Amino acid sequence: MSATYFQLYDKSVDWWCLGAVLYEMLHGLPPFYSRNRSEMYDRIVNKPLRLRPTITASARDILVKVCRS
Repeated sequence: MSATYFQLYDKSVDWWCLGAVLYEMLHGLPPFYSRNRSEMYDRIVNKPLRLRPTITASARDILVKVCRS
């Protein structure tokens, strides 16, 4: 694979991924999930993170902080 396929990223990507895993552990599906891949990518870029009202305040705080990066 050519180097043009890879983009540099910083630690914020790692934090976002950690948040996505935590979200999936709490909700059963990844954040912004859609069966349509294009729609899922659009949600990631353009939609706010939605959390269930039953999520504890501490879990909500962590998810909001790591997924907003």
